[in-house]
Amino acid sequence: MLATRTWPYGTRKKVEVIGIESGALVCAALDGGREGYVLFGRGNALADVGDTGEIVFCEGGPMGGYWKYEGRQ
Repeated sequence: MLATRTWPYGTRKKVEVIGIESGALVCAALDGGREGYVLFGRGNALADVGDTGEIVFCEGGPMGGYWKYEGRQ
């Protein structure tokens, strides 16, 4: 079953890039949770599969908010 959740703007999560599909980053949370994220576009930095970094939840976009990949760490 797919669960959804709302995050406050400014929320940050450490992630690993597990795939790149048609320009979208597919990321998994590194905190041991079973969370996945699909980010359309690449944010401020290019990423490769296996990179670790951080995503931040920003205000805007057609749904009111979006995750942005901010770079390697």
